[in-house]
Amino acid sequence: MSLPDYEERRVSALRRFGLLDSPPEEVFDGITLALANVCAVPIALITLVDSDRQWFKSAYGMDFKETPRDSSICGFAIQSTDRMTVIEDASQDVRFASHPLVTQEPYVRFYAGKPILNVDGYPLGVICVIDTKPRKLETYQLVAFEALAVSVTGIFAERYRMQQVAIDRDNVETVLRQRVDRYQQLCDERDTALHGVLDWLDEAVAVVNANGLIIGSNKSWINLVSPDGGEPAAKDLASISVFAEKSLEIAAGCQEILSGKIDRFELTIPRTATLFKVLLTPYSNPPAGAIVQLSVAEPH
Repeated sequence: MSLPDYEERRVSALRRFGLLDSPPEEVFDGITLALANVCAVPIALITLVDSDRQWFKSAYGMDFKETPRDSSICGFAIQSTDRMTVIEDASQDVRFASHPLVTQEPYVRFYAGKPILNVDGYPLGVICVIDTKPRKLETYQLVAFEALAVSVTGIFAERYRMQQVAIDRDNVETVLRQRVDRYQQLCDERDTALHGVLDWLDEAVAVVNANGLIIGSNKSWINLVSPDGGEPAAKDLASISVFAEKSLEIAAGCQEILSGKIDRFELTIPRTATLFKVLLTPYSNPPAGAIVQLSVAEPH
């Protein structure tokens, strides 16, 4: 794969940025979580493409932190400037049919990625989703994908601006306060985006933080746990009447997910005419909470 003429400048800009090999951050992990859920795929990534590797700033559904660039699809996707690359079935695409990620583990079939540009227009990396099955994205999924990609680009731009600001040592307290306020604003924007994306889902979904408090839920969740239509205030799972007699088991499942012992917890709660099914999975990597999915099924 040939490299663009600006490759040296692009890599230089990426390394000056200071995000390579940096610790995980909730603001990015929340975005990949939302992207994987809205696109209904097992893997979502925020990838930074270095000269010889691709490094994952956030990886939902993937355990390792980097892979060689010469065997990456993101290395191809960054060359599409600001357009989204969508590969519905890589095994049928002449560009990728013989690619090692397609012919060997993990047998990639579907890929969609959007370049993340810096303020000078250089693509630093890609926000992408991957599936092992061929698929198409629906219009609402593409809209949400674009919105989350814009969020990542905006956060990158803000990080760059903050790097360029000369800090007056006599005014350091004011500068630090502004940064904290801006970071909180970014977190609020992330939460707003997450709540908006959750409402696209038909399933009843809530996000529980490390303290067991519900920090976000969608309309389907509210309809199931609060049939009268009133939105419940932030509370722990144990205080929801649906979970009453199983609250200790659910709390224990949350703790096992937070400790990293398990990555999936399922429970069925019988009722007179229905069964409530509860599924818990990790929120972010490492786990900073849990995603709770609630569904109703007819008893056998």
